[in-house]
Amino acid sequence: MNYIIVISGPDNIGKTTLAKTISELKFKNCSIQKLELPTIEAYYEIPDFHRKKAEYFFEVITNLNDNRDSQCLLLDRSMWDELVYGKYYRHYDVSYIKGFEQKCKSFKNVKFLFIVLYGDETTVKRFSLKAKSNEKYNYQKLSSLRRVSTLFIDNIANVPFGKKLFVNENNIRDTAKTVFPKSMKASGPIFFE
Repeated sequence: MNYIIVISGPDNIGKTTLAKTISELKFKNCSIQKLELPTIEAYYEIPDFHRKKAEYFFEVITNLNDNRDSQCLLLDRSMWDELVYGKYYRHYDVSYIKGFEQKCKSFKNVKFLFIVLYGDETTVKRFSLKAKSNEKYNYQKLSSLRRVSTLFIDNIANVPFGKKLFVNENNIRDTAKTVFPKSMKASGPIFFE
């Protein structure tokens, strides 16, 4: 069996920090590999760029489904993020994602875990959320964190397959310890069961 961990959520919420923590874990029967998808900011305004990125991701999943070795791919952001940023902020037609979802449902050798990080007023007080230096636009303003978080939660909750875990960013430091405890390191990724 192969596994895919998809980490989603608003900008600067802790996705990369959680991905780094998870990628450092060692499982007896499954190696964790972080999949780097293209994120070139200059292409963000081109709707076809996101479709091509999704096609690449789907090709990777298809190859993983055909692979009989046990692998675990980790995604810090994915095509599902476009259900929020593409649809509500860039105003793209993201209906193609539903087509990919239907194909993903048919895979027999891949299990998905979606982890959605979200924030609230406490998060805003604790962190100064702003666009990173390499980002062209700050789609998520402090005043819209709750709305953006809700959009991520709603969209991932409606993905028709996989396990889902929703984590308030204020608890992020405990997430890796809770979901991926040291006792699991030797036994494999049982959180997919």
